[in-house]
Amino acid sequence: VHFEFIRAYKDRGEFVLGGALLDDAGNMCGSTLILQFDSPEGIKTYEANEPYITQKVWERYTISPFKIANV
Repeated sequence: VHFEFIRAYKDRGEFVLGGALLDDAGNMCGSTLILQFDSPEGIKTYEANEPYITQKVWERYTISPFKIANV
């Protein structure tokens, strides 16, 4: 369900990057997701509907501003 949800963001060009964070043994210990929105409402909509948030898969998460380097 989570990946289907994120694919819709990719289809709209709002998905930048995402993936698993791994520990030294190669086991998943977290994840990172970078999305791009035109307005703060996009973040609110994402947060209210993300299955990993609504179903409490992510017990903790942080939303931070991010600027892509123009290189």
